[in-house]
Amino acid sequence: LKQNWLAFTSPNMHYLGYVDYPSLPRYLSNFTYSLIPFKLTPMTQGVNPIKLWEYLASGIPILSAPLPEIPREYVTVVSEDMFPGFVFAPSRSDRQARIQFARENSWQHRASTLYDLIIARLATG
Repeated sequence: LKQNWLAFTSPNMHYLGYVDYPSLPRYLSNFTYSLIPFKLTPMTQGVNPIKLWEYLASGIPILSAPLPEIPREYVTVVSEDMFPGFVFAPSRSDRQARIQFARENSWQHRASTLYDLIIARLATG
């Protein structure tokens, strides 16, 4: 890969390279915004990025490519046609709403819901 793709023009953007997973919360706590910069392709039309749920759980505002699986009420969707005159318009939800939405979609919550459905089905035969 060419190294010049890492040359950001804004002084507040930095490419850090590889960061160990246990260190990520410390880095994430310093984010102003989080990004889901997927290129739109037939494959990404059906993707549900795991990063979305991690970002939502942090409560940090999210900027994302317009993927179909992105919940618009918790994420600010950006697209190429918005540039160069793009002005950030925050999502309609606040930090606590993003965190709550992530909690309601955690693996634990989903497993609990599935468990309840299975138990109810077994009880009714």
